[in-house]
Amino acid sequence: LGAAFIPESGTVTFNATDTDNTITANGSSFYNLVFDGAGGVWTLQDDLYVNNNLAIASGAFVAGTNDITLVGNFLNSDTFTSDGTFTLEGSSASTISGNTIFYNFICVTAGKELTFTAGSTQDITGSLILTGSGGNPLVLRSSSSGSWWYLNPTGTRTVQYVDVQDCNNTNAAVITTFRSTDSGNNINWFFSIETLTWN
Repeated sequence: LGAAFIPESGTVTFNATDTDNTITANGSSFYNLVFDGAGGVWTLQDDLYVNNNLAIASGAFVAGTNDITLVGNFLNSDTFTSDGTFTLEGSSASTISGNTIFYNFICVTAGKELTFTAGSTQDITGSLILTGSGGNPLVLRSSSSGSWWYLNPTGTRTVQYVDVQDCNNTNAAVITTFRSTDSGNNINWFFSIETLTWN
């Protein structure tokens, strides 16, 4: 007989310290998922859905080309590698802490607030897609008002209907965003103003 994994509201912690651990979600979701084993390596075998927080306290989480969808916070204190898509969804605010290299990074939930740890750097090597909606922007903030968080998108960007503050884009190419709000202290961003023409 097969059995279903029901996450409810608990925390699953992987604390092995060897390097040949694999995780197969097989369509099940986690609530809180924690990796905490010094020197341990966990390799994801299929797509992953986490309904609250994902934390890498110690060890390495290797996602490969699999996609990860997260509702809550992403707390990275060690190693995360991915060639897939990392999506933040859900209406609750999310915190992204630690320095992380993402491949595709997506959040298209209008009204959601993403808080990035001040001083941290998020590298996006594939597609960066950040989109809210008219009157209900996606909000991007630093954990410490007035202190920069750093963003380095080296691939394609689709950024619109966002409200941005304290973001230092370290990439040589300016981030151009449409129908968005500059809430101050942003570096290397261009907030495009649309020109409407009536004939």
